[in-house]
Amino acid sequence: MGDQMAKAKQITTLRKGLDPAVVKQRPQGARAVSYVTGGYIKGRLNEVFGFGGWDSEITELVAMDDQRGPWARATVRLTVRFEDGNHAT
Repeated sequence: MGDQMAKAKQITTLRKGLDPAVVKQRPQGARAVSYVTGGYIKGRLNEVFGFGGWDSEITELVAMDDQRGPWARATVRLTVRFEDGNHAT
C-alpha cells in the first residue's frame, strides 16, 4: 500500500504545472520557442525520483553551426523508477 501511495505522489507531483518563471524563450526563425533548461529538468527528476531514480541516454545528437552560431539538438531516452519498483521509459 505504501508503494502505491508513493507512486501516486510522484505522479501527482509530475502533473503539476511548471512555474512560469522557469520557462525560458528564445527566437527560432520568425517566432519564439519555449523551453526549460537541462539543469531544471535534472533537479526536478531528482526531486521526484531521487538521486539514482532515473537514467538518461542520448539516442541522437545533431550539432550545427549556422547564422545563429553553434547549437545542438539531442534526442534523449529517459527511464524513471517509481518507488514501487516499476519503471517507465
